[in-house]
Amino acid sequence: MTWPELCGVLEVPLETPPGELLAAWDRRRSEIGAALTGGGQAKPVKMRLRDELRNLEAAADIAPALRQAAEIDGYLAEFAAEAAKPAPIRGVLQLCLERARAILPDLAVRDIRFACEKRLAEASERLAAATAAPTGAPGSILELAALPSPATPRRPPALIRLVARPHFTLGRSEESSFPARFQPETEETRQRTSTISRINTTLFLRGQQIWVQDGQLCPDGAVRPSLNGTLLDNRPLARAAPLNLAGESRLQLGQYGYDVRAVWLPPAAPAGPAMQPAGPPAPPKQPGGCIRFTAAAGSSVTAIWILTDAAFGSGPGVAIRLDRSLPAMAWRFHLWRDRFWLEAPRAPSGVLNLDGRPRAAGEILELQPPHELNLGPHQFRLRFL
Repeated sequence: MTWPELCGVLEVPLETPPGELLAAWDRRRSEIGAALTGGGQAKPVKMRLRDELRNLEAAADIAPALRQAAEIDGYLAEFAAEAAKPAPIRGVLQLCLERARAILPDLAVRDIRFACEKRLAEASERLAAATAAPTGAPGSILELAALPSPATPRRPPALIRLVARPHFTLGRSEESSFPARFQPETEETRQRTSTISRINTTLFLRGQQIWVQDGQLCPDGAVRPSLNGTLLDNRPLARAAPLNLAGESRLQLGQYGYDVRAVWLPPAAPAGPAMQPAGPPAPPKQPGGCIRFTAAAGSSVTAIWILTDAAFGSGPGVAIRLDRSLPAMAWRFHLWRDRFWLEAPRAPSGVLNLDGRPRAAGEILELQPPHELNLGPHQFRLRFL
C-alpha cells in the first residue's frame, strides 16, 4: 500500500503529516479490533470490518517509513522553532538538518522519501538565506562621513550610518548600530554615559512589525537586560513592545535618559532597484523603507536602519534632508540581495559624481567602498564598518 492509498482508506487529506497518519492508522486498527472482539454486530457489519482491517494491515509495509518520516518532521519542527527566534543559533539549525538527513538513507519507500527530501531542501534554503543576511560582519554598516565644504548651505550630520543588520542596537559601545554618548565629552557627561549599557536597547523584526527590547539579545535567544533600563514613549520596557510605525517614537536610555527619536519612513522601492521591468508588486512580508534614529541633542551621528531603501534629498519623506538647490530625491540607497546599491537621481546627467565620475540620470551602481560621493556642494567619504 502507498501513502496516498492509506490516506484514502483512512479518509484523511493527502497532506496529513506522517505522525498524524500513523496515529490515525493505529487508532482505527484498535477501534476495529475492539469492535470485532466485543461482538454483537450483524454478519455484514463484521465482514465489512474484517475487510477494512485487512486493508489497513496492508499498510504495515510502509509503517516503518512513516515512523522515520515522522522523526524527520520532528527535527524540522525543532528547526522551525529555532528559526522563529529573534536571534536563531546557526549551529542548532544545522544540527536539526544533519539529524534529519541522517535518517534519509534508511527510508526505503520512494514517495515518502521524496516528500521528506523536498521539506529538507526548503529548510536548507532557509538556512542559506539566513546565513547570507547581513550580520555584524564588515560591510553591514555603510558610513558616510561629510567632508567640510564652505559652499554647503545646509550641512548634513557629520556621520551617517546606514545599518543593514538583522537587529538594530543602541548603546554606549562603538560596536552598537547607534552609539549613544552624551556630548560634549566632559567628566560629567562621561558619568552620564556610563549609565548607558554597552548594548542598552535592541530592535528586531518579527513578521510585519518592528519590536523594541530592553537590553541585548544573546545568540541563544535569551535577553540580557540593560543596567538602567529603556523607556519607550515614557513607558518602561519590561518586555518586547511594538514600535509605533505611524509616528515618531521616543527611546530613553540609561539613568539620565539619553533621548533618541525613531521615525519609520515608508519604502519607495520595496522590490529593490528598478534594473529591469518589475512584475506586479507582491504584498510585503515585513516593513520596508528605513527607520531614522537621531539624538534629541548633542550627537553628530544619525543612524538609518535600512530595510529596503533610504533616500537623501530636499523633498519630504527623505531619510536625510539636504538643501533646496538639490532634487527632492538627490540619491537613493538600496539594500538589495544583501548588498548596498546607489541610485542616481532622475535629473540632468552630471549632478551626482562618484569617485570623480558623473553618473547618468537613473543609473544604479553596486557600492564597494571606499568611495567619494559628490552631489552639488555636498561631499561624503564612504566606507564599510
